[in-house]
Amino acid sequence: MAPINGDSKWNGAETLEKLCSGLAPLLSLFGEQVTRQFLSVSLGWSDHLMLASGPIGIIPVVASAIRIAGPEWLKALIGKGRDEPPLVEKELLSSTSKEVCEAWTGTNFSRTKGLLPSGSITALMLTADGKILDWQRRLPSTTVKDQKTSPRNDRELQKLREMANAAPNFTLNHRNPNRLGRFENWFYAVTSVALQITAFIISCLIAYQWQLFGSDRKRQDAGFGSYAACSTLLFIGLLGCGYVVDAVTTERTWKYRAKDQDPTKCPLALVWLQRECTVYDQYFAAYAVFNPPPNNLDVRTSTWNREAKDYRAVVTGSAATTVVGFILQLYGRWAMIWIISLVQLAQTLLATGLRSLACRKLAPNPPTIKLTSSQE
Repeated sequence: MAPINGDSKWNGAETLEKLCSGLAPLLSLFGEQVTRQFLSVSLGWSDHLMLASGPIGIIPVVASAIRIAGPEWLKALIGKGRDEPPLVEKELLSSTSKEVCEAWTGTNFSRTKGLLPSGSITALMLTADGKILDWQRRLPSTTVKDQKTSPRNDRELQKLREMANAAPNFTLNHRNPNRLGRFENWFYAVTSVALQITAFIISCLIAYQWQLFGSDRKRQDAGFGSYAACSTLLFIGLLGCGYVVDAVTTERTWKYRAKDQDPTKCPLALVWLQRECTVYDQYFAAYAVFNPPPNNLDVRTSTWNREAKDYRAVVTGSAATTVVGFILQLYGRWAMIWIISLVQLAQTLLATGLRSLACRKLAPNPPTIKLTSSQE
């Protein structure tokens, strides 16, 4: 038997170096479903900051921004040149329209292409004295010209008609309620950015101050410059992509204001009455779906404004910045000691955990009652 050469022995440090150097970039590239779920319900700068800090699913983020508002040549470049708008809205956005609707299946809310049959879902308000108010039917179909009306009243009435005729959006109306929701979101966002800055500072100290495992100082200096500059480019590019996905939709929240001081006549809850129907070969049974407290009388809508503003330049710049930033950041990682990749990996995992906490609002199911055909 031939003697074992010392060079053929397993080198644990080298294996760990290769694992950390390769796993961090791979994790950043993939994670499509998690990223799409978070991106579709991003509704502000706090969500954009979380998306860009310690990112995963970089390719899906860029592809989503291109599919939603990118130029035609970029859509063709990623193989989505013939994307239908309803498919894009269904997969990537939280809005509803005449081409995309939402309904309760009995276990969760389903988004599907197509339009719900007229009257399939009605919003009802229940009062303490047992009355049921159908506010959608009480809205006048046209402005009464015989009465003195102001332009402001006409605009308000038009907005109410738009809300009444809009496709119900269960995703936004049934997110897990939390009185500190906005504060909580900003806490997660600030923490994510703080983790990014902390990882950057630790990497700087490793590159310039701490000589670990006999690292090459010249190599560290060259690698850190590329890593620092391109991490910033990557952050800015993802921030732009997240902004575009959010900006193409308009979200409105309609709050009930009680004019009657009689507590027995004030609404207690808002119920969505879903009648038995079939949409795009998908069957939906009859249910009464209750809005969750504490804001159970609020109605939220989301609309995709396809022609509102041209974001093609923003998408092109953000996509190019993201891709260039990621590729050159990868060079910087490989040029530096593997511990920096380990720090980046830890930061990415922690930031992903924060995004998961923010998305937990989508998990709980609302109170529902299954109805028979006679009860509708």
